[in-house]
Amino acid sequence: YTYYTFQLFACSADELEFCSAYSIYSDRTAPSPVVGTLTLTVIKQPEGSSNIVLTFTEPILVNGAVVAYNIELKSIAQTVSVERRECITRLQHEQAGGRYVFGNLTAGEYMVRARVISLAGPAPFSDWYFAEVVWREPPKEDNSVRNGLITFGVLLGLSVVLIGLYAAYHRFKTHHDDKAPLVEDDGNALVDEDGFVDCALR
Repeated sequence: YTYYTFQLFACSADELEFCSAYSIYSDRTAPSPVVGTLTLTVIKQPEGSSNIVLTFTEPILVNGAVVAYNIELKSIAQTVSVERRECITRLQHEQAGGRYVFGNLTAGEYMVRARVISLAGPAPFSDWYFAEVVWREPPKEDNSVRNGLITFGVLLGLSVVLIGLYAAYHRFKTHHDDKAPLVEDDGNALVDEDGFVDCALR
């Protein structure tokens, strides 16, 4: 698939230096029915990553110069269907080192494919390639120290309350016992035979 330009002259066989003015004719050859499709490589990502990373190289058999790439992604066996279609230029693909990243994906299984776009238009898509985003369980928070401190604080608080209650009870009981003898041994209630009250000085 190439564009050609022809310049046509009329010259004499005897006088080659004297030719007519040229005319221009341009035409393009038909696209080749045999073109190269892209071969994708899915780079496995660590657990917990939300990206799918693809790499592919520019095909050799192509109709004219490559100008861009189409990349498609779709989810499989998921409750919520996800479909993405991206177009990147040949320069962007080259600057990225032949890589393309689908980011911010939820955990699940996906299929990806791509095709090249040349001056002749888009080539056929590649085969579908399987890709997976693996969910990783977040690490469990170690609350043993915090729980231990909470338990210690609760026990300490209960101990302080119990000690306070015991101290209040002991003080009340001691104060009550000091007043009892004044009632039981009141000398004012005892009268001597002489008519005097036997009142001990205290």
